[in-house]
Amino acid sequence: MPYAHSAGTSLSFEMRGSGDETVALVPGLGLPGSAWGSVIDLLLERGYRVLAVDPRGSGASDKPDAPYTADVVAEDLRAVLEVGQAEPAHVVGLSMGGMIAQDFALRFPAMVKSLVLLSTFAAPDEWFTRLFRARRDLIERIGIVEHFRVYLMFVFSPMAFRAIPETITRVEQALRERPPDTRAYLRQIDYCLAHDSSGELGAVTVPTLVISGTHDFLTPAALGKELAALIPGAEHAELEGASHALWLEVPDRLVGLVDEFIRRTTIRANQAPRASGESAAGRAPTRPSITD
Repeated sequence: MPYAHSAGTSLSFEMRGSGDETVALVPGLGLPGSAWGSVIDLLLERGYRVLAVDPRGSGASDKPDAPYTADVVAEDLRAVLEVGQAEPAHVVGLSMGGMIAQDFALRFPAMVKSLVLLSTFAAPDEWFTRLFRARRDLIERIGIVEHFRVYLMFVFSPMAFRAIPETITRVEQALRERPPDTRAYLRQIDYCLAHDSSGELGAVTVPTLVISGTHDFLTPAALGKELAALIPGAEHAELEGASHALWLEVPDRLVGLVDEFIRRTTIRANQAPRASGESAAGRAPTRPSITD
């Protein structure tokens, strides 16, 4: 598996497919890139080149016990896309990955063709803040594995527990067998709690689609609507009946929305090409090499 390097941190990623358009997938809190599961396969079937990254603190990437800031995570994704020779890409971010995608698009706009933000927000509201502070307390009191017994009831809705019980059981078993690194997970929680791009999103110029599940308790559709309203020209779509874990519940419907959006934005981009000489955030860093 290849690695990129950012500020002394090794970042693992996987690249599959050979399409003309690259989709970069940034997963949620504590998840490796492989957690996208069938979403990756469905995108490959539609002819995309797919890059799935393990954010710092997750999967096979390093897990430094230091603050994860907007600048740090944006630099991480920049390094991965450059090493994977994947820029500009269509960046798809889920939950925490959606926050990373926002931070990246604000700092490196020329490396982004389009932005798809799933189950995420511009800034946490009081509900999210209280819940995540309570999660921190639970992790420190009973441990990260036991806290998931409670937390999964917020990731999945009551409808999901009826519709996909086998999937939820597999997720819980995986968390017990391979739990996230506790210190890194807490750093990711702190990053989510501190995330607030609401005052900057007016500067985002790339086509953006925000997708929410109507049964999402963690990041309700109202937060998705607020996020879309802050980004000029952004679209908002809702997946009826889906919870926070919409990528596991309705992958076909989700990928259908993403595919249709990317195809529309690609057609528009080809009709109105970028001005010559445009560069990512005014920088021209030397492309690093892939390491294993």
